Amino acid sequence: MMRGHPNAYRRYARVLRDRELRQRAEEHEALVTTVTSQTNSRDSLRVRHAWKRARQQASDFNAKLARERSTRRRAYYDFQTDLIHYPKNLLGTPTRAQSNSSRSWYPVALIPGQYQES
Repeated sequence: MMRGHPNAYRRYARVLRDRELRQRAEEHEALVTTVTSQTNSRDSLRVRHAWKRARQQASDFNAKLARERSTRRRAYYDFQTDLIHYPKNLLGTPTRAQSNSSRSWYPVALIPGQYQES
């Protein structure tokens, strides 16, 4: 239909796009009305406390992850360049004996619990 009748196909595609946009707008409107009705109900206090707890848990997780990254996982492996990157400061760079003695298929633990040879 696209090659044989390009004008008709354009009209058809426009109608399909308009239907999809209208359907998405209706779904969005329904979602907005349910959310606003939920926040206006008696449970709004519980919802606010749940959001507050979720924010606090996310903040705690991010702080723990940043602490762990700065202490345990100082280096990371770049898949594109096939290199292990170490921090620029002197405390994080390994000595020559450390870097040469630990040759294996799994040189750096990228994720806690990830398999590595020890």
